Amino acid sequence: MDCVNVYTGDVRRIDDLAFLAYATPRLPADELDRPLRDVGIEVLRVGDCRAPRDLLHATQEGHEAGCTV
Repeated sequence: MDCVNVYTGDVRRIDDLAFLAYATPRLPADELDRPLRDVGIEVLRVGDCRAPRDLLHATQEGHEAGCTV
């Protein structure tokens, strides 16, 4: 199996792979959202906290959030 780094394009080969299981999340990973808001902390949700998505979209949202703050 070849793994490609989405940022650099570097390829890493795994030759001795016998089995691969891949599962994608279906719900936002937002466990900290409500507790932080409850104590008065402003929360800007990005990436998987907002919605499960691929790496490039999550990275773009993180960059946009950084520019916002």
